[in-house]
Amino acid sequence: RQPVSVLFGLGKSAMARLEAAGIASCGQLVTAPADQLTGILGRRAGAIRDLAAGIDPRAVTPERDVKSISSETTFIKDLGSAAALEAELEVLCQKVSTRLKAQNLAGGRVTLKLKRPDHRILTRSQTLSSRTDKAHMLFTVGRALLAGELGGRRRYRLLGIGAEQLGPPDGVSLLDLAGDTDARQDSLEAAIDDIHGRLGQDALQSGRVFTRQHRPERDPTRQRAALEKLDEEDDGPKQDPSDNAGKTSG
Repeated sequence: RQPVSVLFGLGKSAMARLEAAGIASCGQLVTAPADQLTGILGRRAGAIRDLAAGIDPRAVTPERDVKSISSETTFIKDLGSAAALEAELEVLCQKVSTRLKAQNLAGGRVTLKLKRPDHRILTRSQTLSSRTDKAHMLFTVGRALLAGELGGRRRYRLLGIGAEQLGPPDGVSLLDLAGDTDARQDSLEAAIDDIHGRLGQDALQSGRVFTRQHRPERDPTRQRAALEKLDEEDDGPKQDPSDNAGKTSG
């Protein structure tokens, strides 16, 4: 009989709780009372039970062409302020997260992209312990990467954030309830996603983004070029489009 460890979406804490309840195999999980499973696994108990019974409604995708999902923006005036760059980064992370969730993907590596006034490209990356599709996780990692590139007289023409090493969401943050802070953040983000889906992105913003986006219109760093290009799903490293200053992707 297959152990519960073969089931997609079960983290270590969830498996430990199942084993503590005497549920070590898929067969035992299928025959366990529904209320007991709900107490152990929460709202995804039914989906996990179906997987244990060999029922998986997810579509089979034999090949994925998408290797990374990213979003970037180019400023009319170079930015060096941590507050301004972080506000722009948060918006980009929300866009990347939305696209990841729409495709049932998550990233195992986060890459920050910066372009200097002389058009030199700087990238910084961090590999995650588990894949994520959460905007708040992308922002936390991206913000830490950005912090190391601020200060002094350093300013930037372009800012971008991307998720790489894509695959299905690990599901750890959904079921490993020991991390109460992460669980609360995930629940908050789910509520925000619902509001954005029904009322639009401007219906609810963080203080950081609101302050940035409601600066006086005369502030040139909030201006954008007339042309906008849609985010593209990256399929690998790209050459630096040096003549792209003044365009916004995202």
